[in-house]
Amino acid sequence: GSWVQILPGPLIMKEHNIVAGIIEYEDKITFIKRNKEPFQDTLILPGGKVEFGETLEESIEREILEETGLIVKTKEEVGYYDELVLENRIPTHRHKITIYYVTPISFDYRDSKEGEVLHLNKDDLILNKDRINPSDYRMLERVLFNNQWGFRARITVEKIGNNYRILSEENIN
Repeated sequence: GSWVQILPGPLIMKEHNIVAGIIEYEDKITFIKRNKEPFQDTLILPGGKVEFGETLEESIEREILEETGLIVKTKEEVGYYDELVLENRIPTHRHKITIYYVTPISFDYRDSKEGEVLHLNKDDLILNKDRINPSDYRMLERVLFNNQWGFRARITVEKIGNNYRILSEENIN
């Protein structure tokens, strides 16, 4: 579930449990070009908010289907991020993100209201680093390149103008 925390001033920080899926096909990674804030116009891994009464597993299957049209065949939990998003140094979002490595039954993609489905070659991720949500980039780096399956970490990301950058990252137990 999600709840809100009142901060000093008029701002409310939104807190959500989130699922994200790494889908790899022919050395390409699946992204959504996000069309709303936070992270508008950045490439993100498919996923989203866990709805009330839903398990994480049910949530990743629903989100993958909604955002890409793909039906999940297998899913393996590969990591966790406790993400804090700041704007002008003020916390606006906290996302508790469970990351899955997902294999769909087919690769018959379609776009959704969340955004356009795009694929990047694994070898080209570094060249597109500035287009990819920084936390999602780090998830991919940890899982696909550093073999850190099962990692648990805290990450803080700040929005400056239209760009996001990582302020801090630390492993947690």
